[in-house]
Amino acid sequence: MKNRFLGSVYTIFFLLLVIGIVTQYAEKGFWVIWTSLVLGAFYLLPAILERILHIIIPPLIKYAILAFLFLSLYMGGILSFYDRYDGWDTFIHLLSGFITPALALSLINLLNGDPCTIRTLKPGFSFLFMVLFAAGVSLLWEYTEFLSDSLLGTNHLNDTRLDNGLVDIGLMDTLKDLICSQLASLLTSFWLYRTIRKEQWLCLSRILITKGRH
Repeated sequence: MKNRFLGSVYTIFFLLLVIGIVTQYAEKGFWVIWTSLVLGAFYLLPAILERILHIIIPPLIKYAILAFLFLSLYMGGILSFYDRYDGWDTFIHLLSGFITPALALSLINLLNGDPCTIRTLKPGFSFLFMVLFAAGVSLLWEYTEFLSDSLLGTNHLNDTRLDNGLVDIGLMDTLKDLICSQLASLLTSFWLYRTIRKEQWLCLSRILITKGRH
């Protein structure tokens, strides 16, 4: 039943990619085709990683990753929500802050090769690792936006003219994005910290990526 539902989600997302190409090609040309192909590859990435790395990605995390890709790349990029709505980039950063702490916990398990590693660690250490991991991901994202603006001529950092006549080169937008993602990651990390303290392992198992059998 779960696989059937996931298959339906994939079908809908790929159909939307085709619709996006048809409706946006006149305005954006081959760029929309290239972006759609890249996004389609990203959609398949969780399944590919499961096969190559012999890992098990819980359905909840798969849905979260697919939703994040859809909102950030399809709606944000192909449908130009980043340009149409000033707060869309901040909204996407906020969503990332809810996802990255769970990925941080999964990374602890995967690097140690033992799904029970989290049970042996101090909850405070796990909390600190989740917060710092999320901060690192947020910074890497901002680096990517800076490189894109510098090399490709995009405007992800939202250069704007301030009331005093000066031009903000993206500093305020960058800090706003970082603050939003960090607040979201702090809330999620604290919830996961409480879950670990209460030893609610069944709840954690629904969001943790683990090693599968060869």
